[in-house]
Amino acid sequence: MKDYYDALGVPRNAGASVIKIAFEGKVKRLASLPEAERAAEKKALDEAYVILSNPSKRDWYDRKLDEHHATSDRRGSGVKKPAAILAVAAIAIAGTAYYFTERARERERVRLEEQRIALERERARRQAEIEEARLKEQQASREQAMEYRKERDARHQAERERAQWDRDVRAQESRMQYDAARAKSQAQTEQRQQQYDEQRQRAQAEAERRKAQAEVDRQNRWVAEREREEERARQQRYNKILYEDTLKKGATKP
Repeated sequence: MKDYYDALGVPRNAGASVIKIAFEGKVKRLASLPEAERAAEKKALDEAYVILSNPSKRDWYDRKLDEHHATSDRRGSGVKKPAAILAVAAIAIAGTAYYFTERARERERVRLEEQRIALERERARRQAEIEEARLKEQQASREQAMEYRKERDARHQAERERAQWDRDVRAQESRMQYDAARAKSQAQTEQRQQQYDEQRQRAQAEAERRKAQAEVDRQNRWVAEREREEERARQQRYNKILYEDTLKKGATKP
């Protein structure tokens, strides 16, 4: 039966926090192992942590572990000395095999580490070559962009100068057209002013003529009215004289 306490390196009375710290420390130390061995060790550690971190599973495991130890003790008490010697020899052989196995694993780890370093150096060299090529490409791209900007700026400058020349020409033509239109408008204004003055003078002369004619007509009417009044006065004097003569004649008759 697997001893999960021994796998994590903790005593049986260890608390949950101690078990967690021991599990994390064991997992961190697996980073230097080969992939296959690291996966196997990680699986065993996970299994131990899952059992010991759960109180109900841990109680069940402790009972099973106690039963396993009791059974192992009973079996060990009946083993004879030759069996013990064989067991010691087997342990020594197993230890030697474990030693050489660990040495082989260490050499394999060193070989893999050297291979990893060589691969990293090759990767770094290739990355440096790629970076250098990228820098050269960026430099070429910047130079090309600079040439393009110079050509674009020169083209824009020529376009601005041509546009400015066109604006100057249009402005000069506009000024000439404005001056011609202004002169024409001024001539038309002067002509209209002259016509207006002539019309005003004619209207003023006509108004003075009508005023004079009205004054003549008024005077003629006044003269005619005076003549009618004088005629009425003469007629009244004549009628009075006739009336007086008639009265005188009537008075002289017998």
